[in-house]
Amino acid sequence: MVALTLPAFLFLVKTSAQSPIYLRLVPLDVDSVFLHKKLKYETRFTDSTLLFNELKNITTELLAQAYLEASIDSTAQQDSTNFTAWLHVGPAYEWASITNGNVDKEFLDRSGFRPKLYASKPFNFTDIQKTQERLLKQAE
Repeated sequence: MVALTLPAFLFLVKTSAQSPIYLRLVPLDVDSVFLHKKLKYETRFTDSTLLFNELKNITTELLAQAYLEASIDSTAQQDSTNFTAWLHVGPAYEWASITNGNVDKEFLDRSGFRPKLYASKPFNFTDIQKTQERLLKQAE
């Protein structure tokens, strides 16, 4: 009986796990308490793409809450793991009024559009999108 001995090789693989990136969001025109009440957002990311997606989500969420001026004013990366973004929120907008221009009243009635539903209420993108969809569906 012949014993076959195979050399044992030890492979060491160095994995370069990327350091997490931490976001520091600095509000320019509101206090940080306001941000924590109005927003829930991540502060730790595995890469910069996810961080920038979160910044986009933050402004989208503020727009949906009637803060139509919301924007990331500027950004800076302090080092490989710390990132700062300055946020402008602005005031919450509300409808003063909305009136029919030259659209037939019966058409608006059939689509469910009621101007009084908007008077002195916060501007809401979701409501506007739903109204546009109903108007489009009625027009089809």
